[in-house]
Amino acid sequence: MVDDLFNKSRYNIRVRPVRKITTTTNVSVRMNLYMINDINERSQTVVLYMWTVQIWKDQFLYWNPKLYGGIDSIIVPYHMVWLPDTYLYNGLEMELQKSERRINVILSSQTNHQKIRYLTDTSNTTESATVTFRYPAIYKFTCYMNILYYPFDWQFCRMTFGSWMFDSTQIDYFPYAQDVFLEDYIEHSEWTLVSFKTKRVLKDYQCCVNPFSLLYCDLILARKPWFSLVNLIIPTAIINFVSLFGIFSPTTTTGDRTEKINLGITTLLTMSILLLMVSQEMPTTSDFIPFIGWFYLSVIILISFATLLSTVVIEIQLQARYRKSIPNFWRKVIFETLASRVFIRIPPKLWKVMNHDNRLGFYEHKGRDRHSSQLDQIHSDPYAAVEPLAKTCYYHRAYIKRNEGVKCRDDQQYRYSTLGSSKEDDSFDVPVSTISRQIAEISENVHQIMKLLGQHESQQLLALEWDCVATIIERTLMIVFIFLSLIVITSIVTYGMLKGSFIHFPDDYE
Repeated sequence: MVDDLFNKSRYNIRVRPVRKITTTTNVSVRMNLYMINDINERSQTVVLYMWTVQIWKDQFLYWNPKLYGGIDSIIVPYHMVWLPDTYLYNGLEMELQKSERRINVILSSQTNHQKIRYLTDTSNTTESATVTFRYPAIYKFTCYMNILYYPFDWQFCRMTFGSWMFDSTQIDYFPYAQDVFLEDYIEHSEWTLVSFKTKRVLKDYQCCVNPFSLLYCDLILARKPWFSLVNLIIPTAIINFVSLFGIFSPTTTTGDRTEKINLGITTLLTMSILLLMVSQEMPTTSDFIPFIGWFYLSVIILISFATLLSTVVIEIQLQARYRKSIPNFWRKVIFETLASRVFIRIPPKLWKVMNHDNRLGFYEHKGRDRHSSQLDQIHSDPYAAVEPLAKTCYYHRAYIKRNEGVKCRDDQQYRYSTLGSSKEDDSFDVPVSTISRQIAEISENVHQIMKLLGQHESQQLLALEWDCVATIIERTLMIVFIFLSLIVITSIVTYGMLKGSFIHFPDDYE
């Protein structure tokens, strides 16, 4: 039977198998999607593993099963029969052997084959065999991907099948079913298959008179965003918030704020590395900036401004070194308005200087309050001032009788009286003028010490006020920047989720 069917005198694989030249060969195409091999956003390519079936009628291969023992179906190598030159127009493989694994075809007689849609014989003869050509294929084709809403984007890709040489008057393609079959489809880890439909179109080309019959296989994919959320967006948001808390956190025990600048610079370097990782996966386009790019750019801008403002806060804190007082307007705004709203309590010792006109004079006066009474006592009554600090002592024969040593008295009578009644004892008395001179020297030294202590205390009080101002400003900036970060991150993510599913379909999409 094979010899009779493929006799060279009656069958030629190079000729379209119709008895009349005006007869159109209708080809029905069925597709099964097995898996999505690869989707490369950077190279704008998609690789699909599919099972393809083409069915058409061959008018030169008809046989009567009764004459051949009831055989109504045979399998022969594909190179023995005529095949339609079906090509993937937007495919990247120019050789069919690299994309399609062709092996055999199935021939069945007309009487035993079920009726298939669009396989109506346009000629008057009914003597024809049905050819079923099944083969697995790996299709690699181009697909323009709009990653504006990455990682919440949906992508539309189209595969275009058709004959390269025959127009619609010679070969006409029809889909076996509207939907690509997915009963054996293996789910992709990154993409969700939303829709995969086929349709027939007639397209005119300037090169040819008649239109060409094409099959459009429209693939709609939705990206699963959890990978990007867990590995990119959420870590970046956490780093952003932690950095803002660190940049605008209270000072260390030493009062140093300079380490916050190092934290800001380190955070910017981290963001640059993450942005570089994302850019390596994205296509190099200048038509638009993806939302993930806006996200990282916004975070970088926020961290940059936070680092810049932290230097301003450091400069504010250092104003105490120049002994500058805070202007009344800013004092009222910061201490009376901002402090309570950012949940900062003013130290009690600062409340006394809130409404004082001469700040520096008040600081110095405040620093001397603790020692002013003692200083006045020294000038008015040196003995009375020294008495609380030391007991009144006299030397009783200190250089002659070692065993008697130094004697001290608390009695008032020993202040101005002599230290003994005998002449021998009077020779060792200390003159009152000498004691007065020594007490005067002590008074002067104590005066200098108290003056230094007062200046130091006033400087500490001024530094405390400026440090409190810096802390209030830091807390205010932290709240503002965290609020801005929440708005930016939430708006970008929400807008991307809402707009990502809106696909710009071609004009001929139905």
